[in-house]
Amino acid sequence: MTIDNHSHWFYLFTLALLALSCAYVLVVYLASNRDEDIEGGSGFTLYMLTSMLVWLLYAVFHNNSIASLADIPGNALIIACFLLFISASGRAGVQRGRWFLALISAAAILAGLFLDIEVTLWVHNLTCCLCLLAASACLVMRSRTQRNGGDALMAIAALIPVFALPVIYYARGGSLSGGQPWLYGIHGLTYLMQISGFLASLLEDSQRRLLHSNLKDPVTRVLNRQGLAESMSVSMASASRKNASTTALAIDVDHFRQINNAFGDAAGNRVLQHIANQIRDLSRSSDALARDDQDCFIIVLPDTRLEEGRNLAERIRQSIADQNIVIDGQAISITVSVGASSYNGFVELDDMCDNARQACQLAKQNGRNCVAALDNRVTRISGAVT
Repeated sequence: MTIDNHSHWFYLFTLALLALSCAYVLVVYLASNRDEDIEGGSGFTLYMLTSMLVWLLYAVFHNNSIASLADIPGNALIIACFLLFISASGRAGVQRGRWFLALISAAAILAGLFLDIEVTLWVHNLTCCLCLLAASACLVMRSRTQRNGGDALMAIAALIPVFALPVIYYARGGSLSGGQPWLYGIHGLTYLMQISGFLASLLEDSQRRLLHSNLKDPVTRVLNRQGLAESMSVSMASASRKNASTTALAIDVDHFRQINNAFGDAAGNRVLQHIANQIRDLSRSSDALARDDQDCFIIVLPDTRLEEGRNLAERIRQSIADQNIVIDGQAISITVSVGASSYNGFVELDDMCDNARQACQLAKQNGRNCVAALDNRVTRISGAVT
């Protein structure tokens, strides 16, 4: 059974295309209201619109004498497949190959003006297959890196016309001329699966962002306590197996309440963001930074001895003390008190952080703007005392 513009299947198929397209438009509208960035969204929107145009052109030109002058639906189909590749490469972060496929697609469209219908069909369909193969490769790459099932569905859908082309060729006795209804029907099925996969991919991305946001502090964008626990679970287990040293630093902002009272909560948030950025700049990618309390940060340093952690704490303290922050046109001097605690081998994260907080309290009792190191045997205090 073929899908042509005289059958009930054509109208049902068209209704399904419109329904899923409307669902996609609604999702994009809701995402724009939440200021969510959709990777490859603009390219996919163009693909969706062009695919709908292909379907409408096929309905108009099928069994129409105008179609013999040029394969107009086929030209639009090439553009749609190329736009799908643009969307897929944008989602996967792949920049290579765009100009190459653009030139191939343009050449295929122009070639259709000079070739007979059978050769034109082959040129157009092979060009579409090339774009779809490239799109599928990009989607497979993103599916593997992001663990996104929606991208996997899109990758599979992009391959359907590729495998269907030789089947239709042999089924039609070595010709594509009579297989156009099947070809466009298969591309319509691909479009339905692409829309479904894209919506599923957006849902998975949204869930991942929601989970990620639940593990981060909304003001400073560093981890919260739950995020710290999840981030360090593997590192703590590794330290236990290797009997390695792990150090925690508790960094408390001196006189933070007075800053909030004098300049307001917004100024206090700016101070916290400034300090979080300073700590990030001085720490390693393997270190885990979290906001522990209103005015306190915790940073856990895997494979780090106490003395190394204390040296980092001193660099953080000095860097923050050396840089004033301007609030309402007034330069404000910010200082921090830092406590360091270290363990070898197995240790509960909460216990190590509690000891770091105790060391931080010792630093504050010693006059603030200094570092106190605690290793359950000795306590050492260093830094400028104010």
